[in-house]
Amino acid sequence: MEQTRIEDTRSSQYLEGLSPDFTIVKQPLALSILAAAASVQLQVGELDDGHLGKAIKYIRMHMARSMERTYFMTLLDSPDTVANLRGPTRAGRYRRQGIAHRTQNSCTPEQLGLQLPHVSVNGVQFLPTAWLGNGSGVRVYAGHLASVADSSRASPGSVQVCKLFVEPHQRRQALQREVTALQMLRNREPACKTLPQLLDYDAETGVIITAPAVSIMTAGKSQADAGLTQPLVEELFGALEVLQELKHVHCDIEPRHIGTYGGGTAALIDLSLCRPEGETLKAGVTYAGTFFYAANDILERLLENELVEPRFHHDVVALVKSLWALSHLSKFNACVAAVDTARAIVSRDCAAGIRMTREFWLTKCTGGTWRKAIDAAANSESLHHVRDLVVATL
Repeated sequence: MEQTRIEDTRSSQYLEGLSPDFTIVKQPLALSILAAAASVQLQVGELDDGHLGKAIKYIRMHMARSMERTYFMTLLDSPDTVANLRGPTRAGRYRRQGIAHRTQNSCTPEQLGLQLPHVSVNGVQFLPTAWLGNGSGVRVYAGHLASVADSSRASPGSVQVCKLFVEPHQRRQALQREVTALQMLRNREPACKTLPQLLDYDAETGVIITAPAVSIMTAGKSQADAGLTQPLVEELFGALEVLQELKHVHCDIEPRHIGTYGGGTAALIDLSLCRPEGETLKAGVTYAGTFFYAANDILERLLENELVEPRFHHDVVALVKSLWALSHLSKFNACVAAVDTARAIVSRDCAAGIRMTREFWLTKCTGGTWRKAIDAAANSESLHHVRDLVVATL
């Protein structure tokens, strides 16, 4: 029986911004969707639809992230029961009790209606193994191209990513923009290991296959817990240096686009908005991307409803702000809450949402080396200087 532990995850938001009250995590793994063995939702009194709905949602989300799971449980129990759980041994016993009743508390992928697509690119089949997430008109899966997918020998490093554009003809510009950026990177020597590698694509069917598959970074109770190290920071800034060398701007850097693979190599993913510096989007679109981590000059132009031209320093500011958010759980949680609030406000009053975002960064990240790094990035100071300021915080 594998060892497990109980973690209080009420404020962790590890499950794409959500979190059950407690999570039973496999030892010695850090808390993540894939490391979760089961979750616990607390409730007092008789079962009600609200708590049952949460339990089902947590099951669906954990199952969707790994199609190799045969079941996942969310246990509904009273606070008194969970309060008595202490340490790996007790947690292990609790998990065995849950498994004994798994037929009543779990669902298979088929029961949840989670179907992976049949995808082929230029005559080669892509074999999906897990759903990674959705974007605007895009679905993303992990798996293998059949030509390199000998399942008996495939190593974790061979996992690839399939981005499937649901309406490729309506999203042709976005698809072509990403393919162009990936082709440009593929033709560069030496290859940049921090940016995605293009393996194949099919513009007609809206399929892009890249490598590697990465684990998105999450914040911890310290920078060390989050995995923020000097080599990782240097690799991320190295990726920006490559993009600047190629005269391109990523245009959508945020925490969920920063990850690691292969034991700790940094990864900067999602090039769907990457384009040459100064190149705007189609007529009528002033800006695209996550504005919460944007530079102040972007926010000012949006307040004036003016067109935003992407500049190199926009990427640098967004990276520094993202690393600040990832540097501690409290900062990350503050950002997640503020993003949700800003989006809700923007849906009613765009200017008010932008002003709230600007105020957040002025009040939450004040003084110190992090503020110096943000200001240096905004002033287009040397990329190495900004990097060194961030490294100084580690």
